[in-house]
Amino acid sequence: MLFSLPLSLKTDALKSRKRDLEAKLLEIERAATTFSRKVVYIKEDSEIAVNSIPVEVSFQRPPLKSTRK
Repeated sequence: MLFSLPLSLKTDALKSRKRDLEAKLLEIERAATTFSRKVVYIKEDSEIAVNSIPVEVSFQRPPLKSTRK
């Protein structure tokens, strides 16, 4: 969506849209960094919906490739 914007942003609406998309992209990049960790702690009073379905996420590292022959 960000790359589909015109190169010259002449209107305030387009400038605002670009800022919103860049902010969302930054938020996604930070979340990807956070959730790529082995253990992630989430505060109990966070903004996660109370009635949401609990999801168990497991993370397994790929096996290390041996350099020995």
